[in-house]
Amino acid sequence: RDIGVTGVQTCALPICNGLFAARQTSSGGFQTSMFTMTTPDTTPPIVTITSPTNTPTYSTTNVTISLAGTATDNVGVTQITWTNSRGGSGIASGTTSWSVGNVSLQSGLNLFTVKAFDAAGNAGTNTLAVTNLTRIIGLSGNLVFGGIVVGGSNSQTLTITNGGNSALTVSGIVCPPGFSGTWSGTISSSASQNVTVTFSPSSATSYGGGLAVNSDVTSGSNTMSVSGTGTLPVLAARRQAGNIVLSWPTNAAVYTLIYATNLPAINWATSSPAPTVVNGQYSVTNATAGKARFYR
Repeated sequence: RDIGVTGVQTCALPICNGLFAARQTSSGGFQTSMFTMTTPDTTPPIVTITSPTNTPTYSTTNVTISLAGTATDNVGVTQITWTNSRGGSGIASGTTSWSVGNVSLQSGLNLFTVKAFDAAGNAGTNTLAVTNLTRIIGLSGNLVFGGIVVGGSNSQTLTITNGGNSALTVSGIVCPPGFSGTWSGTISSSASQNVTVTFSPSSATSYGGGLAVNSDVTSGSNTMSVSGTGTLPVLAARRQAGNIVLSWPTNAAVYTLIYATNLPAINWATSSPAPTVVNGQYSVTNATAGKARFYR
């Protein structure tokens, strides 16, 4: 059809896309002009995340993460960007196939937003919620036992704490020789567990080393020093009227008081009566009766 055209003509209808001819009326004749008509690109790209997962959420104990995916657009993808809600942002490598490597994670939730752009400035968005799981172990307690009589024992408390945001699973406790302590189980986030550690020396010598708690820890120290010394019991004797009173520590329960009437002794006999506990010490009272006795 005939149309009057002056200057630049614009057609915004989708049907006008492409190369069109327009006929103008001009002083009794016709003039043909060619127009290129296009509509604006308003279609955003589609971006997908395929690694480390194609689901909306992901959990890891790693301190870094790498992302990868694809992007499509009706015209063309020009750039892929990423941001982390806990800090950090950048431009991905590639467009239709893109990747981001070794991004630092913070403890807890890290929300990643990935955007794909086209030449018209349209942006398509996708997100991935990454939870950084932490299990941070801590050990505390006084495990310096000091001197303990050989054959006796003493116990102290070891406290295992979990300062992470997920449950810590303890598989066992390894103690150096002379020490014992057993426990296995789960410690919730921000919780603790007390464990009894016992020192039981079998000889008069020094003991020590590192106690280790085996677990699925992600950080923290799982070892602690322990020490103690095995000692021999001290037998004390004092006169009381016509008697001799012998005493020794109650933590030497495996020891028996014996005596001989001369030295060097060939035979040692068990002293009687049986000991009683007086003021926290085993005690035996024997009459002297003018007889020589050697006790040990």
